[in-house]
Amino acid sequence: MKEKSKYEQNLQSDDPFIRGMYEDLEQRIQVYENSENDKTEHTQWKDATGVITIMSLITILLVATVI
Repeated sequence: MKEKSKYEQNLQSDDPFIRGMYEDLEQRIQVYENSENDKTEHTQWKDATGVITIMSLITILLVATVI
């Protein structure tokens, strides 16, 4: 039989304060996992073009200096 994790033990704790905190945490986790809104912004190529251009110029300068 699998032992209960510390998290599961705290969810079923006799202490109402600890049990309340973990029940609240469980509810927040469920709300977060069920939310359909993905608010993360992904990096676009246009965001990286300036950095790529500068790094390319530095690389070309270094290669030209060595040759």
